[in-house]
Amino acid sequence: MSATSSAQARGADSAAAGSMQLSASLAAHLKGLAKTIPLRGRYENHIGGRWVAPVKGGYFDNISPTTGQVICKIARSQAEDVELALDAAHKAADGWGRTSVTARAQVLTTESQAINVGIQRAQFEHAIAVLMGRPPADLSIPPSPLGYKLPDIPVSVPSTLLERRPDIAAAERTMQEENALIGATIALYYPDVSLTGMFGFTGIGALALSLANEVWTASTSAAQIAFDAGLRDAEVEAALAAYHQSVANYRQTVLTAFQQVEDELVAIRLLARQQKVIDDAVKAAQQEVDVFLNQYQAGTIAFTAVVVGQAQLLADQESALTVRQDRFLAVVALIEALGGGWDMEFLPSGAALEMRNPLAGPLTPKL
Repeated sequence: MSATSSAQARGADSAAAGSMQLSASLAAHLKGLAKTIPLRGRYENHIGGRWVAPVKGGYFDNISPTTGQVICKIARSQAEDVELALDAAHKAADGWGRTSVTARAQVLTTESQAINVGIQRAQFEHAIAVLMGRPPADLSIPPSPLGYKLPDIPVSVPSTLLERRPDIAAAERTMQEENALIGATIALYYPDVSLTGMFGFTGIGALALSLANEVWTASTSAAQIAFDAGLRDAEVEAALAAYHQSVANYRQTVLTAFQQVEDELVAIRLLARQQKVIDDAVKAAQQEVDVFLNQYQAGTIAFTAVVVGQAQLLADQESALTVRQDRFLAVVALIEALGGGWDMEFLPSGAALEMRNPLAGPLTPKL
């Protein structure tokens, strides 16, 4: 072995010994820190300078990446916890100027979005009050989470339900009216015949009724236009054209109704599939945030990665809520397209409607 090789070997041994000493010193230092700064078994949200338990009481396990053991439990924050943090940020106005510009921009943007949601909710609440026939100021609906249960929708619905739609019923009555006008216009070809008659008694003096003379008369008259320069033919053609137009409008109205029903049935089916996918995305984003928090607690990543993961989780949760909202809207649109649902038993009868509104008169005209 040469002198150079011997020197390199001695240097490697010295480096290994120094590394072992450094590891031992670092382990002793960390052990001392663990004694002076003991870890708690559970960590709540730190809001307003104090630890605050999560509103819904959710926690997740902070697992050590080296040993796989649970180090502690950390609060799983929800939207309600974010509201508490925003309220605390407002109260801490004196220290607002000491925060970074980026942090302030994020807080203000979140506050702006929350205000905008409040405006939209108030407008929807006012619209519900107007539909109920009440002043908007008299109705107050407390906030509640959007549910998951949708009405049980049948696999197929009978097309006869579409006859209840007001637009289809109006188009059908218009078509019947135009058909009747054709017959009324054709009747103008025939002469106008009038029958008149008179019956009575006549006599001289104050005669008894039995001694009076019976008088009666009857007459017939007929009128016919000899020349109208084709006016009757033009009126009949106009009536036929109006009837064909009403038939086309009725057909288009029915086709539009079928389209709306099919659109909402497809939307409900595909939105259910999208809901499953976006729910899986939310679960994956939550797992990613949990991993980032574990890595941050272990000191391997900066807290910026945790913030980015939480922002992505919030975006996925908002997307999932939007899909769930779209499913409810699609069901409501389907009920509207069918003219009031898919079960005739839930609809009031004509007699029931007359009892509710007696001033409207009978729904079916008496001929």
